[in-house]
Amino acid sequence: LDHHEEMHAAHPELKITHLIGPYTYTDPAVPQDRRDLITAWAKGMRDSHADEIGLHIHPRCTFVETTGLPCKTQPSVQYPGGDTTGYTVHLGAYSREEWNTMFAKADELWAGLGFGKPTSFRAGAWTLETHVAQALADSGFVVDSSPVNWPYMEEWKGYDLYEWNSAQWAPIGD
Repeated sequence: LDHHEEMHAAHPELKITHLIGPYTYTDPAVPQDRRDLITAWAKGMRDSHADEIGLHIHPRCTFVETTGLPCKTQPSVQYPGGDTTGYTVHLGAYSREEWNTMFAKADELWAGLGFGKPTSFRAGAWTLETHVAQALADSGFVVDSSPVNWPYMEEWKGYDLYEWNSAQWAPIGD
């Protein structure tokens, strides 16, 4: 968080989109004081620098299950046997309709926190697929920052994360 503040000090004209995961507010392992700190900090950055508060989702079970949907554990970008937390699961594992439900829940959370309607998004592990993008449009999002310059992910070679992103975002480069 300090680096964002340092960037604003060095570049006061800069506008930053802070992409926050909703599971921050639904995971019982995240202490309330941490949630309060993130909320106050993000609102402060918005209010003092006109920064944006966007949405970043890894489909962690502690968020997915708050929507009434069952959590999926496969396919995982990291664990061939699946991920019981849901965190590393491809966003494409969920249907467009399920994403509409999750985006509606995120909107509800953001409104309750005083963040306002998020309109910018980043997919966890950059795993955006067409039907997820369609649900973003259905839900009023206007920006997606999921494409990745995958050749720079060499530390992930040998994992599904690298293989999937190199195929999905093949045209993305310098």
